[in-house]
Amino acid sequence: MVQLSEVFGIKARVPEHTYVNRNNLDERFSYYLTTDRHVVIYGGSKQGKTILRKKNLSEKQTVVVNCRQGQVVEQIYLNILNQLGVHIDAQVTKSLTLAGKAALEAEVDAGFPFIGRLKGKVTPEGSVERAREVSSQPVGVDPQHLEYIAKCIRDAKKRIVLEDFHYLSEQQQRRIAFDLKGFWDNHVFMIIVGIWEEDNLLTYYNGDLSGRVEEIDVEWKNEELQQLLNMGCKALNIKFSDEIEVALIDDSNRNVGLLQQLSEKLCFTEHIYDSGRGFGTRAIAKIQSLEKVRMEICSDLSSRYRKFYEAMKQGFEEDQHEPYGVIVRACAVEISSEDLSKGLGHKELLSAIKKVGGAIAPEALQTALSNLNRLQVQQQIYPMVLYYNLDMRKLQLADKEFLFYRQHCQPHWD
Repeated sequence: MVQLSEVFGIKARVPEHTYVNRNNLDERFSYYLTTDRHVVIYGGSKQGKTILRKKNLSEKQTVVVNCRQGQVVEQIYLNILNQLGVHIDAQVTKSLTLAGKAALEAEVDAGFPFIGRLKGKVTPEGSVERAREVSSQPVGVDPQHLEYIAKCIRDAKKRIVLEDFHYLSEQQQRRIAFDLKGFWDNHVFMIIVGIWEEDNLLTYYNGDLSGRVEEIDVEWKNEELQQLLNMGCKALNIKFSDEIEVALIDDSNRNVGLLQQLSEKLCFTEHIYDSGRGFGTRAIAKIQSLEKVRMEICSDLSSRYRKFYEAMKQGFEEDQHEPYGVIVRACAVEISSEDLSKGLGHKELLSAIKKVGGAIAPEALQTALSNLNRLQVQQQIYPMVLYYNLDMRKLQLADKEFLFYRQHCQPHWD
C-alpha cells in the first residue's frame, strides 16, 4: 500500500512516485558529469535543484558544502578538506572563525590562503575575530597553490557540490568564479547550485569560464506539473476533477514545491491517507476543500512574509532611508505575476514604485538593488524572496510562493 507521504509533499529525498524527468534533464546532467566542465544548476526556490543532483549522483560520490551567510572562500575550502579527511592545523582553522554574523575579508600576502598572514576586517554585518599570523601547515604537504586542494579532490574521486551559492556575498562569489578556472586547469569540476533565474552568472564574474561551464535551468512547465499530478493520482488511486487540477496548477505558479504541498494537504482534507484497499478510483472535486487548503497555507506563509516586509522596511542599521520597503510594496501591489516572474528592469520598477506613491532617484534605486541580496541574507530571510541579478540588471522573483501569498492571503501593505 502506498502512503500519501510517499507521493505528495515536500521531500528531502528523491520522490519515488512523482519524479518527472523533464525535457531529459537527467540525461543532460549525467552527460555533463562526463565532460571536462563545471555544472551549474539554477532556478527558483523549491524547484527541484537538489533533487535533480541526488537522482543522478549518489551521496557517496559527492562532498556537499552548504554555503551560508558570512562564509569566505577559505572556510569553504577548509570544509572540503575536512570532509575529505585531510588534516588542517587547528590554528589555521581558528584564524578563520567568524564572530556572530561577521564576514571575514582575508588579505593574503602570497600563496594559498591557508598559509601566510591573514588580517581580519570588521564589516557592516558585525565584529570579527582578528586572524593571527600562521606559520604552520598541514603535516607532510605544502599547500602553496590551488593545485593542492585539487589533488586532494582528485585523489578522493569526489564531486564537490556548492549548495545555496547565492547566500555568499558578491565578493566571495567572484573569488570562487576565478578559482573555478584554476580547478578546471587541474581537472577538478564542481557543481554549483543557486536560486538565480538567469544563466551566465559565473561567466559574468569571470569571462574565462566561457565554454568551461554547463548550465541547467530547472524551471517547470505547466504540462510537466500536470504529469506529476497524474503520476501521484495513479499511485494513490485518486482522480482530481478538471476544475481542481487546473486550480492546483494555477495556484502553484510553476513552483513544484508548492504544488506538492497543495496536493498533499488537499488529499489530507479529503481523508485520503494512502492508496486504499479494494476501493475504486476516488474522486476529489470539492472546490471548498481547496479553498480550505489555501487558507491553511496562507496561515503558514503569513508570518514569514510579514517578517520579510518588516525587514525590508527596516533596511540596514547604518542607513534607515534606503527604499527597500517601497520596492517590495511595488512588487506586491503593482507588478503583474508574469512581469515579476520574468524579471524587471530599472525603468519598469521605477514606474511601479511611482504608481504605489513612492519616489526614488534612479541612482538611489541602483544602490538599493545592488544591496538587496545582502540585506535579505543579513536579515535571515531564507529562502530569498527577491533576487537582484547583476548580470542582467534585473530584479527577479526567487520565491514563487510570494505570488500565491499575495493572491490568496489578502495581505495589507502599508
